[in-house]
Amino acid sequence: MMKTSNTDLMDSINKNSLLRKDNLRKAFLEKRKAMTESQVQQMSSAILENFKKAFDLNPYTFVHVFLPIKKQNEIDTWPIVDYLSKSNLSVVVSKSDLLSNNMEHFIYDKSVHMKPNKWGIPEPESGVSVSASQMDMVLIPLLVFDNVGHRVGYGKGYYDHFLSKCRKDCIKIGLSMVSPVELILDTEPTDVKMDYCISPMGLHTFEAVKK
Repeated sequence: MMKTSNTDLMDSINKNSLLRKDNLRKAFLEKRKAMTESQVQQMSSAILENFKKAFDLNPYTFVHVFLPIKKQNEIDTWPIVDYLSKSNLSVVVSKSDLLSNNMEHFIYDKSVHMKPNKWGIPEPESGVSVSASQMDMVLIPLLVFDNVGHRVGYGKGYYDHFLSKCRKDCIKIGLSMVSPVELILDTEPTDVKMDYCISPMGLHTFEAVKK
């Protein structure tokens, strides 16, 4: 399996410069593109196993899952969808509104017809709608995260908009193929912090430092 430590990457670039979102986004996109399909699958499997160990799903009804952009070497979340579908809960997936940078949410099952959007994300064409306020748990995509629960995504703001509409007790969990950096320097008040992040190394918890 490919090493997930960020040490070599951090040492190769000035630290204060690197820990800004644009620089982190560029560096970790390049790191992800260098991964093989086998490495992505191994890390995805490890993340699923760590998710299973960390969370009892009995208290939850609606769990939102992001679906992978294969060409971006994103974590393969389809096995997570399968795992959740076999539990007594509803799996929710999203459809993006490209004009407003918002998302609509729909209950997923194998009867729902999926179609890739312009970024290659599988999306439901229609289905049973669910509101953000109904979510009990959200699994969040990211490129890299820090030790206090901030994340860097693709920069479009879809998930921050979505998470800001979720209940305060909704559990927000990032999924990452890399270990955390120390601190993302240019966070904003609109950035929604995660409660946890799951990587191949295990569970990272941020509840003690939540605002």
